Amino acid sequence: MKKNKVIAQLIALPDEEFKLFGKFVRNPIHNKKETVARLYDFVKKNYPAFDERKFTKTHCVLHVFPDLKADIKRQNGKADALIASKLKNPLYILKKLLDDFILQQALAEHSHEKTILFIKALFKRQMQDRAFQLIDKELKRLDEIKAKDFYHHFYQFQLRELKEGACLDIVSADQQFFLKMINDLDLFYLHTKLKLGYEAKSREALLGQVNSLVLDYELQKLVSENKIENVTLAIQLYEKVSNLNKTNSLEYYQEIKHLYLNNFDQLCLKDQKDILIYLFNFCVKFWQEQESKTENERFRELFDLYQFGLKHNLFLINGYLSADHFKNIIIASSSLEKFEWARNFIKTKAELLQPEIKESMVILANAQIEDADRNNEKVIALLQDVEFANTYDNITARSLLLRAYYELNEWHTLEYFLESFTKYLKRNTSISEGVRLSLINMIRFTKILMQAKFKNHKLSFLQTKLNQLSPIYGKYWFVRKIEVLYK
Repeated sequence: MKKNKVIAQLIALPDEEFKLFGKFVRNPIHNKKETVARLYDFVKKNYPAFDERKFTKTHCVLHVFPDLKADIKRQNGKADALIASKLKNPLYILKKLLDDFILQQALAEHSHEKTILFIKALFKRQMQDRAFQLIDKELKRLDEIKAKDFYHHFYQFQLRELKEGACLDIVSADQQFFLKMINDLDLFYLHTKLKLGYEAKSREALLGQVNSLVLDYELQKLVSENKIENVTLAIQLYEKVSNLNKTNSLEYYQEIKHLYLNNFDQLCLKDQKDILIYLFNFCVKFWQEQESKTENERFRELFDLYQFGLKHNLFLINGYLSADHFKNIIIASSSLEKFEWARNFIKTKAELLQPEIKESMVILANAQIEDADRNNEKVIALLQDVEFANTYDNITARSLLLRAYYELNEWHTLEYFLESFTKYLKRNTSISEGVRLSLINMIRFTKILMQAKFKNHKLSFLQTKLNQLSPIYGKYWFVRKIEVLYK
């Protein structure tokens, strides 16, 4: 028999997998014909060389039908006709089983693909409750796994995309977009795989961490070169925002922002939210790298984006306002000295916060406004007896108290407070090492700044020390304090 695509597939199977294929063939669930099992045995005898002298149709038929030898002897030269009548195309019989086996192996290796297909089927049949139960069960199981590879994260990404897309309180047009995505599996995978790849690409640019498992750089290249048809507007935007941090261009950012704002209604709510987050991240990174004098420019841009997001309810998750966005909106508005706007925002939007965090968020937000408005006594009154449940809210509160004590020249209180803050950082294991170091450096430089009040330090000495202590929490505030000292 001539070598064909089936033989090529069989040769490509590793030894262990070829043996598993034999068990698959003998499993009555997949095959109930003994002749097919004997056909595999004949293939096994010739695997992987498949010598054409031995791997012939005659040898194959005689192996599969051993009783045929006597009939061939009686045929007097008509053996070819008898052999042809038994097995016209022996390898074709194995082809479907081989295809099913390869698919089963792939699903076994990446079982999440099977689960995604099943969830898709549930949504298509309007079985949303069952689909959500399965998604929640899988996400819980994944969270408990300690060793996480790329496919683990990709599976989590797909499940969250399905859940968030279905949970969003969206108009019927968005629901139709979502159903179209999951009913067209190829488009769904193209969309999610590209989004994951762009997310990893942006994370690499933001954090400087090379991710060797970034999915489908070649696919991203095809999108950027317009070689894939029917690419959605969302994917075009994801392709552009993933390049933002690489280009680090304000003009390119404005181009993407213009495309996003002008085509906003063409995006589903999930993509409206995600792309806005990319724009936020670029603003933060870009202006942090600029001179401190451009800080107001950064906050103006962020404030404009936040106002747009508030107008379109992009910061609501299951009906609640995101705590992170609530905090950042207060920081942006108070940094621009929009104090009345910020206070009115708290009055009108605090009700949208989750009940268990509402009180603490309002206290912290008011403290941040008073800090920006230089009402240091009010900052202390709001925060000195409050312990927040969230570690990073505690850090923010302690940083505001540090600044208030410094501004009021409460040196003894500040010295005691710095010691207390240092002990808090040492015993709190939930703080990441990077954040811990930046806060320790903040405490160190505060002590240097306190000494500078009474010692004749040169301006260059303080500037050098500030640059040496990197990373440092609240750098812009220290820059301003140094400027005040040497006016």
